[in-house]
Formats: sequence, C-alpha cells, structure tokens
Amino acid sequence: MTPGAWKRELAGDFRRQLILPQQRDLFDYWLARCADDAWPRREAMRPADLRPLLSTLLLMEMAPLPEGVRVRLAGSDLWDVYGGELTGASLLDARWGPGHVHWRRAYEQMHAAPMPMNGQGLGLCVREHLALFWLRLPLSSADGRTFVLGLDIAVPASRASLDIADAPEAARSRSAPAEDDAEQPAPHPARPRIRIGNDRGSAPSSA
Repeated sequence: MTPGAWKRELAGDFRRQLILPQQRDLFDYWLARCADDAWPRREAMRPADLRPLLSTLLLMEMAPLPEGVRVRLAGSDLWDVYGGELTGASLLDARWGPGHVHWRRAYEQMHAAPMPMNGQGLGLCVREHLALFWLRLPLSSADGRTFVLGLDIAVPASRASLDIADAPEAARSRSAPAEDDAEQPAPHPARPRIRIGNDRGSAPSSA
C-alpha cells in the first residue's frame, strides 16, 4: 500500500485512536504533507509551524538493526521523561530507561514496514508516576533515508486516566483486536500499548 492509499483509506481510523489534542494536531499537520508516492519529506516539517510542540518532539533516523534508530534531535521536556539527554541514542543505548524493550519492539516493527504508530502506558518513563502518550510518524528524504517524527507527552497517571475517559469512544475501544494483541491475553491496564497503522492493526508497506 502506498502512502497515498494509506492516507485515503486508513488515516481516519488511525486519527480516532489519538487521545491527546497535541497528537491530533501533529498528525493533521503531517497528513496534510503526505504525498501519493512518499511519506512527507523531512524538510516539510517546519519548526516554526510546530512551535507549541517543539519541547516534546523527537527527530530520529532509521538505522540498520540492531541499532534501529538514531535520535538526531530531542525536545527539552524529554530530559525529564527519560532522565537525561536522548540526542544521539540508539536502540543499543540504555538511555531509553525502563521502556527499552517496548521501544525496541516498536522500532523493529517500523523497520519491517514504516507507518504511523501510537501508544500509551506506564513504565516507559524514569518517573514511575508518569504515563506516556506517544506518536511516531515516518518521514522521507531526497536521498532515500527514512526519518521518524516523534511526539512524547508524559502526564501524571491520575490525569492520564481522565484523558482516556474524555477521549472519543473510537479512541478508547476498537471494533477488532489489533494484530499484535491477538496472540496474547488482554494486557493489564498499566501495560504499554502499541497501535500500528490503524485500529485493526493492518500493516501497509511503504512501497
């Protein structure tokens, strides 16, 4: 499936998964720049347009496994989320903290087929009382490299439960289990969740 086909057929389902307004704002900005034959260009993501979100954004370049990704830029708010500077980190780096296994799984799946991904959960931050809401959006480049635009927002776990309760019904429940959920029992509410591509777990390729 081409990026253009994904935009026409699956983008609506994916957007309904997004709980926070910042996630929806970034997704809408990214989607407006999605072409028929390629994910949005890295150069099309203008910092001036994203100023309210800059402190929570990540820019990553996909790298061969097992390195997985290389963090090129990380917003200032993420220092507290991950307990230090994340710029320069790869999947081999301990700086991802307690969520290391979660992120490795997510980026390995993005290697298999670059596509939008989102999730939320406890246990992804160095501060145990914080819940993390995250979004990953693929970007293309003129030289064929794949980049990822990330948004990570950490909120107190008590507030996170309110945010989920206030979210649209489609974002809180899915009509069918995601592909990665089907092989395992229903997770504990505190377990991190990864949603891939759309709320049915489809995995479009970038070809």
